[in-house]
Amino acid sequence: MGFWLRPPDDAADRPISTRSGHHAVPAPFNAPRTITASAERITLANAVQNTRPYLEWQRAAWVAYERVGEIHFGFNLLAGLLSRVRFFGAVKGEANEPPADIESAKTKVGRDLRSAVKALMDELFRSDGPGMVRNYVINWCVPGDCYLIQLPASTQQAERWVIRSVSEVQVRGDGSAALISRRDGAQQGTLPQGTFIARLWRRHPQHSQEPDSSLLGVADSVEELLMLQRLVRSATRSRLNAGLLFVPDGVASAVNPKKTAEPPIDEPDDPIAALRATSVDDPSGKFLADLMESMTRPINDETSASSVVPMLVVGPGDEGQKIRHITFERQSDAWLAERIEKVLDRILQGIDMPKEIVTGLQSVKYSNAVVIDDGMFKANVEPLALNFVDALTTVYLHPMLRAAGFSAEDIAQVVVWYDPTEIVTRPNSADEATEGWDRGTLSGATWRREHGYSENDAASEEERAALLLRNLSVIPEPILVELLRKAFPNVLGDVEIPERQPPPTGQNVVQFPQNPAAQPAPDPQATAIKQVGVT
Repeated sequence: MGFWLRPPDDAADRPISTRSGHHAVPAPFNAPRTITASAERITLANAVQNTRPYLEWQRAAWVAYERVGEIHFGFNLLAGLLSRVRFFGAVKGEANEPPADIESAKTKVGRDLRSAVKALMDELFRSDGPGMVRNYVINWCVPGDCYLIQLPASTQQAERWVIRSVSEVQVRGDGSAALISRRDGAQQGTLPQGTFIARLWRRHPQHSQEPDSSLLGVADSVEELLMLQRLVRSATRSRLNAGLLFVPDGVASAVNPKKTAEPPIDEPDDPIAALRATSVDDPSGKFLADLMESMTRPINDETSASSVVPMLVVGPGDEGQKIRHITFERQSDAWLAERIEKVLDRILQGIDMPKEIVTGLQSVKYSNAVVIDDGMFKANVEPLALNFVDALTTVYLHPMLRAAGFSAEDIAQVVVWYDPTEIVTRPNSADEATEGWDRGTLSGATWRREHGYSENDAASEEERAALLLRNLSVIPEPILVELLRKAFPNVLGDVEIPERQPPPTGQNVVQFPQNPAAQPAPDPQATAIKQVGVT
């Protein structure tokens, strides 16, 4: 396994620039890609010859996504996070720096190129940008393959760009393509000739034209997990009854015990009525009928006395000890539970999502998981963002600019890039902001931002002046007055401060020590004459 870097524009060594802050920053342009994306434009004219079969493991991968809740949750969490990332047109700078937003004043590109890139990016994400990013992540993680399609305008919707799975696009023999939006094929749309279709896929290391996915490596484990789940479901359904109630012969109902027979009731579909009908030949049938009625009556009528009063039975004393309730239990229950946990643990360790994230964020909806830590972002979210921007740059931005007549030099300057500020923040940023404020290295605006306060919550100048005066120690009056004038010009700017009067003679006055640097240095010769007593 290896990493590849984008080479710098020249051979000179440049120091890697670092950007500080409490939020995540985009990766530099030459950031290593652990997984490389592949992208190519497809024309419907030759799509019939170049179309590839829909691989069987991709169908199994979709089954795993739909049937295993942990996989479904984990990939949707990734998709929800990446959909909050802002994608924009950018200008490349130093190789070790992230590209800068093309709308920034620092970028030095022509006005025509700037306008064209901005218009193309606005068109791409105009209709449903977050939805397109979400579809890309799900298709990248599950089947490892998807299509970027420019859907033509219709009577219901305007022209728009979408990401669709490979199972939705089927190429016909006449060179056109059908967009199938339902499993049963009931809803189809036709993509005419000339439709922009680009394939984005995760390149398989052995067969480069085939896709790859982390679900391919755990396909057998997913199949085993589904079999175990079906086995548990079947065992659970078989235990929906209450088991067996063994009642020996010789026990009779205390309800009308003298009457051992009742006239038959013509209700063959009623088991209780059928038992009463057989009581003519078998007296125990009445007891069983009364027992079943006593147990089922509270289900239909909660106010029935049978819900609180037990049924009375009579018989020999030793026969009562033989009444037993037999339940249906299997000794394999513990083995099933343990095996399911082991298989699920293996699956979670094999997919592109840390197991700790899936188990630790199960109580958080992916759409509300706004903030994540740097570890998850760099290991799972950032590779997806890098692959997505590389693919869009290759199949969309550069071909569109080339078709618009821009030169190769201009096109080489711009790429699609991303801004992850909204989804990542340092967990202890509030405490660090307080420490920085105490040391005087951060502003009050930064402290308020990291603690969730707005600028309207800032203290007024009068409030800060009162706080400063309350906490001040003894300072010479002239210095204090000047400091207050400079710090709070609106409060003390027009206040007349009377000149300081000399203290009365004879009173003890505290003298502040003078600055040694302001006193003249003593004459060495005069000091020596004074020491020997020579006048």
